[in-house]
Amino acid sequence: MATTTTTTTPASTATSSAATVPITASSGSHGKKTDLQASYQALTAGLQTLYQPDDVFHMKSGTYGRDELIGQFQKFVGLAEKTKQAHLAWRDAVQVEHDFEVQVRTLRAGVRGIVTVRFGKDGTQLMQFGFTQGKQSKKTAATKAEAVTKTKATRVARGIKGKKQRKAIKAPATAAPSSGQTAPAGAPAAAPAAPSNNR
Repeated sequence: MATTTTTTTPASTATSSAATVPITASSGSHGKKTDLQASYQALTAGLQTLYQPDDVFHMKSGTYGRDELIGQFQKFVGLAEKTKQAHLAWRDAVQVEHDFEVQVRTLRAGVRGIVTVRFGKDGTQLMQFGFTQGKQSKKTAATKAEAVTKTKATRVARGIKGKKQRKAIKAPATAAPSSGQTAPAGAPAAAPAAPSNNR
């Protein structure tokens, strides 16, 4: 027959701790989850050290033996550890996937180039390979020719010249003034000669 003990002061403390800390996985950061896991490990160690296997804990949700509580807490710790390992394995798998995608990315680009040459950049067959179909040009040959003509006419009307035409334009050479030419306007006049004193 199982021995039932009365709730002692340490049991009351354990009851309070168990009632206030929910036995659920935290959805917070990895650090918080690790701290939560460590708190349940400490709780299990405290129960094993300070209570006997036949001690009973009376709670609002029911009556639990010490080892029954320890079993529940250890189960949570084990599940948390599995989640941690699964998360690390997932991160490793994501890295492997990324590295391999970098390798096959160039192969995919090569296939796209080949099928584009065969079917055209606006060919509907590109969608069967998972590529985006290029947009068809809405301009006809006549429209393009008209646009070229208008552009040339605009350049002529505005006097726009090309690079070669600008280089061909040269300023006329300036002729050197001769001795018989008058002084340029604005130049100071020569001083008159002084009168001679010989009579």
